[in-house]
Amino acid sequence: MIGLKLMIVEDEKLLLNNLDKILKREIAEVHAFSDPLEALEAYDTIRPDIIMTDIKMPHINGLEMIKRIKEKEASQPFIVLSAFSEPQYFQEAIRLKVENFVTKPVVIDEVIDSIKNIDEKRHQELVMMQQHKMAQMGELLAMIAHQWRQPLSQVSSLLANMMLILNLNEESIKQSAEELDKFLKSLQQYLGQGENIITSLSQIITDFSNFYKVSPTNEQRNINDLLEKTLQIIQEPLKNSKVQSVKEFKSQKKLMLASNEIMQVFMSILQNALDNFASNAVENPKIFITTEDSDEGVTIRIGDNGGGIPKEYLTKLFDPYFSTKADKNGTGIGLYMAKMIIENRHEGKISVQNSDGGALFTIKLYDKDRS
Repeated sequence: MIGLKLMIVEDEKLLLNNLDKILKREIAEVHAFSDPLEALEAYDTIRPDIIMTDIKMPHINGLEMIKRIKEKEASQPFIVLSAFSEPQYFQEAIRLKVENFVTKPVVIDEVIDSIKNIDEKRHQELVMMQQHKMAQMGELLAMIAHQWRQPLSQVSSLLANMMLILNLNEESIKQSAEELDKFLKSLQQYLGQGENIITSLSQIITDFSNFYKVSPTNEQRNINDLLEKTLQIIQEPLKNSKVQSVKEFKSQKKLMLASNEIMQVFMSILQNALDNFASNAVENPKIFITTEDSDEGVTIRIGDNGGGIPKEYLTKLFDPYFSTKADKNGTGIGLYMAKMIIENRHEGKISVQNSDGGALFTIKLYDKDRS
């Protein structure tokens, strides 16, 4: 039994019933629809792992349904039931990044093989995502420790000052209402400072915990806000490494984005820059970040002066498990996952090149309604 949710959309009732009946023996959960509009309405509730659809159907065709669903979830896998007598539909499906086709008349073994291939790929991506999160969690825990150390020291100092004032003025406080009033005012001031520090500590935990939440759906966000939040999370390592951040944020657009995943992409790129600064002993390290709008969407560029990437590594940098930091426990997953998030989930583009004595990452995110 394959443990996933399958949605079938096919207007030919006999074929739909046969597929539904047979595939329920192989797959944990199967939802069958003869009307693509009904399937669209049920999509958010079911959230299928795979959708298998015909092309020619009433109301709207399968390709229009695929387009609407990909506006919600760009990485949604599809299997298209196609006939090679319909080349125009076939080409449009490829343009929509459909990679799995089963020709009619349908052979059940081919359908099951396609489902198994998608499921295996999905499982591999989930494993790599988990490995990536575990690696990032270690880095983030170190950041939390750094960001907590100074505030905790401040709280300790406040408590020590309160005890010192009490010890030095204990007798006068007991004997004088004026001295008691002074002490209470000092105590109130110290408690207020302590409350502010504790609030900042709580905010650090909130920021880090939100960073790991998977965005179930995309939301309208300005890319500058996500960059600022990422820089806030990584501020302590940047400060400790004396890195200067040079920002030029010109983008005004809001795009449909999975916010936390996009922030993970930025985190991976910035962490790579920090690693390069350390390994190359860079003096006066700098990170350059720019955003700008275009007719198609938004372009983000993140560069550094860390010495660049060896030419032989440039074409491999986004490959799974490829790392230039083998002796430093590099997982080789971070930039691969960045590529998956940008290109699969958001249908954007990410590339890297050497420029001005460092690495330059370019990310392009597109408006969903672009032609």
